[in-house]
Amino acid sequence: MLDPATADRFSDFVVNSGMTDVIARRVIDQCRGGLQSKDRLERWWFDRQLQQLDEGIVKELIGLQLEDGVGTLWSNAVQMCHTFYMEKENERPLPEELLFELLTADAMADGRVVHSASYYWSRLAKAFINQFPHREWDLFRQVFRVAMHGWSILEDLDTNEEAILTTSLRKDPKTAWACIAGVYREARERGDYLRQHWLAAGGHRIIGDDNPGPIQFVPAEVLFDWVDENVEQHGYWLTRVLPKTLDESSAGRLTRDFVARYGKDESIRRGLYAHFHSHGWCGNASDHYRKLREQARGWLTGEKSVTVIRWIEDYIDGPSYDIERAEIEEERRI
Repeated sequence: MLDPATADRFSDFVVNSGMTDVIARRVIDQCRGGLQSKDRLERWWFDRQLQQLDEGIVKELIGLQLEDGVGTLWSNAVQMCHTFYMEKENERPLPEELLFELLTADAMADGRVVHSASYYWSRLAKAFINQFPHREWDLFRQVFRVAMHGWSILEDLDTNEEAILTTSLRKDPKTAWACIAGVYREARERGDYLRQHWLAAGGHRIIGDDNPGPIQFVPAEVLFDWVDENVEQHGYWLTRVLPKTLDESSAGRLTRDFVARYGKDESIRRGLYAHFHSHGWCGNASDHYRKLREQARGWLTGEKSVTVIRWIEDYIDGPSYDIERAEIEEERRI
């Protein structure tokens, strides 16, 4: 029998004295019986002794930490799974259903835990897609569903080298957009909201980086067919996603063609103005706004569409006003 005073620390003793299947089973039973907290398993994921356990035991340990939907336990389960299945020179075939459950767990939305586990999640997700390619879009779709309940989940998951979500979208943007549109529809039906930030920016960025996000890889005809289904809702939602440029790049042409097609709608015009005016920068504000104005003036060169010309000219009024205001404030600080 365990001493009640030390029962909650039993898994810590195991790490220091040695793991065996019998002892690990005892820890699982104690966690289920409430004799010790599952949080105590946090030290297990980085102990190489874990690799010596029977796979069935490790699966139970992972499943145990998924039962309560707690973010910290999910994060530990991800790292434990990586230790057992993905360590170099000791890689094992992945368990399809358990890993899918782990990679798409609702617990990802519990706090900011995804950030700490994103490296391990990305490696496991890449290996999952490689081993089970027929599940790639199941994974993509379900991650988006979970991300409705956490503001930075997609950005956290896609910041690493693997960039799983962006890679999938670039490979097959039509299928990816069908998944996104489906989750958008589900969110609207439930009164939820599908966040746009990942589509606009991709992973996390430094201040001032306004390079186009993954939306640039979706063909215009795919996006516009979706917008035409409900211009008021879909068009306005898309205004917060499009690349913040109308230059000659493929990203700029996407936004330019969107303005040409839908820019007569006042709500869409306002949505795009708000999107284009949201920037981060370093240095003098007046220099920042002056740069934006010069860029916008360049977009007018060779433009034939009256709708696009009108939108650009109206947009330029914003930075022009901001320059005057910023210069006054900067003079006051001298």
